[in-house]
Amino acid sequence: MTTESTDESIKQDIEGLVTYRLVGHADMPADQCPRCGTGKIHTQILETGVNAGKLFMGCKRFPNCRYFNWVH
Repeated sequence: MTTESTDESIKQDIEGLVTYRLVGHADMPADQCPRCGTGKIHTQILETGVNAGKLFMGCKRFPNCRYFNWVH
């Protein structure tokens, strides 16, 4: 399996995931950032560094908002 096919497979898995809501933020839309409240959450795969290939969720307002969470 190539890196590109692995990345595509992971992206397809992400699309199939149910978006979760954090406890205490049930009144917020599922894609709204729980930290800043205005940004949207997106998923991305790290491409370089020690954690290359790992999937994370972060706020689109980075670097103004530093919300970050690993996807397991």
